[in-house]
Amino acid sequence: RAMMNKDGTLDPSKLPPMPQSERQALITLANQAKEMSDRMYRDQNEYVKRDGKELGYINNYLLRFKALDKVAIKKNRAGFEAALQSETNLSVSEAKELTDKILDNPEMNDLSLLDDNFSVTKGGIVPTSHRERTLNLSEKDAFNEFMERDIFANMSTAAKSAARFVTHRKYIGKNGEILAAQLQQMENEGVPRDKVNEIAMGLKDFLDAESGN
Repeated sequence: RAMMNKDGTLDPSKLPPMPQSERQALITLANQAKEMSDRMYRDQNEYVKRDGKELGYINNYLLRFKALDKVAIKKNRAGFEAALQSETNLSVSEAKELTDKILDNPEMNDLSLLDDNFSVTKGGIVPTSHRERTLNLSEKDAFNEFMERDIFANMSTAAKSAARFVTHRKYIGKNGEILAAQLQQMENEGVPRDKVNEIAMGLKDFLDAESGN
């Protein structure tokens, strides 16, 4: 982050003194991360635009993104809950409930996902990079202890989130519309309604369970 301006643009002249080979390796990594960030943005925005919206763009998103370190949270749960209270004005009970959700849900890896629970068959998931960054919790010192510091682990988490969104919109659809159309086709072709309903409920239960709900 030493070479990143406030708007997310890169300025290698800000890097501290280091061997030229290391300096060039950092610059190359940063440029590759930006290329990957922009590719993730384009892939997700293709589906967001179908809803008449535009995906929020964050310059050099992958260099700013940090996933939650759940091991660190579990080790110092009291400290994490105290940080939530001081930085977000959550009550003691709200901070405890939120921490429970983070530790219990395998898909909750990012503080920007903590606004509410999501169901992959109701409304659809929203890309992490599309959520408004009003709190910037991952960039606050109070949360440093509870954030993943391995840049490659963070990139992997962010890429997984993007892939989940694209896959959801391609095969399930917003509000499950693609699955709904396939279920309706089953009924049109003669499958009894009660059987279609049984299959529909099974699909919903499976998808919600897979997403951690």
